[in-house]
Amino acid sequence: MDNYLENGKQIYEEYCSTSENLPTFTMLPRAPEQTYIDVYPDEDQPGPSFTDDRRHQLDYETEVKVYRALEEVDGNFIVLHSFKYTHHQYRLCAGERHIRSGCSKCKRKNAENQEGECDFLIICANSFIIIEVKNMDNVGEVLECEPDFHLCSIGEDWQPQCNRDQQLKALIGTFQKSVKQRNKIVELIKCMDKDANIFQFTAYPNFSKQFKDEFKFSEITELPLSDDELSTIIFEEDLCRNELDAAWWAANVTLANYSSSDSHERVRNILLAIWATERKTCDKSKCSLGRCIMDVNKQLKEGRITFEPKKGKKRNQNPAVVKAPDVIRNNSNVENLTVEQHNAFKSKENLLLINGPAGAGKTVILCGKILQLLESDKNNKVVVFKYTGPGNNSQHYQSALNNAKIKYELISTDELEHTPEELANLITESLCDVIIVEITGYPDTRYLTDRLSVLSGYNLFVDDIQAVIDYDTTAEKCTLLINKLKDLSADKIVWIACDIVQIF
Repeated sequence: MDNYLENGKQIYEEYCSTSENLPTFTMLPRAPEQTYIDVYPDEDQPGPSFTDDRRHQLDYETEVKVYRALEEVDGNFIVLHSFKYTHHQYRLCAGERHIRSGCSKCKRKNAENQEGECDFLIICANSFIIIEVKNMDNVGEVLECEPDFHLCSIGEDWQPQCNRDQQLKALIGTFQKSVKQRNKIVELIKCMDKDANIFQFTAYPNFSKQFKDEFKFSEITELPLSDDELSTIIFEEDLCRNELDAAWWAANVTLANYSSSDSHERVRNILLAIWATERKTCDKSKCSLGRCIMDVNKQLKEGRITFEPKKGKKRNQNPAVVKAPDVIRNNSNVENLTVEQHNAFKSKENLLLINGPAGAGKTVILCGKILQLLESDKNNKVVVFKYTGPGNNSQHYQSALNNAKIKYELISTDELEHTPEELANLITESLCDVIIVEITGYPDTRYLTDRLSVLSGYNLFVDDIQAVIDYDTTAEKCTLLINKLKDLSADKIVWIACDIVQIF
C-alpha cells in the first residue's frame, strides 16, 4: 500500500494540483489496457458480432457525452474516466481486517481479476462522486409507440421485439444494475475512510426528463424507483451547461473552498494510483499519467484505435479511417489515421495549431510532417521544442528519426540553464538536420517567446505548448508569443500541438 500512496501522491502533485498543492480541474484519459472501439458506419452490412460491436460503440459514444458535459463544469476537481479495481487492490485498501475475515475471494487464483468498475469517478475537494452511464437511445421512441407492440431494427431486418411493459422493466433493470456497480466503488472508498462523503448518480444522456415518471409506474413493474433513487438520475437535459451547474452538480457539491482532510487526501492518492496501475503491481514506471499516455500512443501505433475491418467480417471500409502515408507508416509504425488526422497532416498551412487530448496522435502528425519536410528538401532544417522533461514524446521523435536514418541532436535544458543566445548558438552550431530541444519544468510563456526571438531560418515545431500557457497567462504575453510564431511562419513551417483543455 505504501507504493500506492507514494505513486498516487506523485500523480496528484504533477498533474492535478497547483504550486500551492491545491487541486485544479483535471480530466484524466482512460487507464491502460482499455478496449478502444472502432467507429462503425451506419451503412455497414452486418457481419459476425456486428450487433455487439455496434452496441459497444453506442455505449462508448454515450459516455463521451457525459465526458464533454463534465468538461464544461466550473470548479477544481479530478475526473477519472473508466475507473476499475481488482479484489487484490480491495484487499490492500481494507488491510488486515479484511484478511482476518476469511474472505473466500482472497483464496482464489484470480484475485487480480476485476472486482468493480464505474464510468466516472470524480474526486472533489472534500467528497467523491460516482457516475455510471447507461445508453438507452431507443427508449424514447419505445415509450412514444403503441403500448402493446413496437418494431425495432437489428441490422437491416425489422421484426417484432417486445411490448412496452417489458421495455419499462428493462429500463428500470439498467438502473438497478448501475446501482450495484456504483455500490462496489462506494464499498472500496468506505473501506479506506468510513466517513467519506460520497454522491452517486446514474446518467442517461439519451433519455429525456419527460419520461421520468415511467420509472415510478408500480402497475408496470414490481420495482418502482423511490424519490430518493430518482434524485440520483441524470437526464439528457441535465447535461446542458446551465442545468448541469444548477441541478445535480451544484446542488450536491461545494466547489468554492478547499478543505480536504488527511483521510480524504489518503483516499484520493490511492484512487489515483489504482486508476493508473496494472492488475498485480504498483511500481513507479507503471503508475503514472505519463505511462497511461504512452500506452494510449502504443495502441495508436499498433492500429488498435483506428483499424481496418477484421478478416472475415463483412464490412465496408470505415470511411472515418484511411491508410497512413508511407512516411508515417514506415517510420512511426502507425498503419492507419482518422480522416481528421490525415487532413491535418496534408495541410499546406505554414502556421498550424493542432489541438487534441493526450493520445490523439498530435505527436505522430508533427513527426510525420518533419520527415516529409526533410524528404522534400535536403536543405530543410528543423527545431522541435518539446516540454515536460525526460520520458515525454521526444522519444517518439528520436525513434522515428532513427528509423528514417536522419541525424538529430538532443539538447536538454531548463529555464535557467541557457540564455536565449546560448541556446541559439547550440542550435546554429549543430550539424544535424533536426535539433530536439527538450525543456524540463514548466517555464512561463515569456521563456518560449525569448528563445524564438533569436531563431530564424528553421522550420519550427512546438509539441505540448500548453506547458507554457496557463489560466493566469496575460493577454499581452500570449499576443507576443503568437506574433512571434506568425513572424517565423512567413517563410518557414511553424506547426504547434496543444491540449487546450489542460490550460484550464
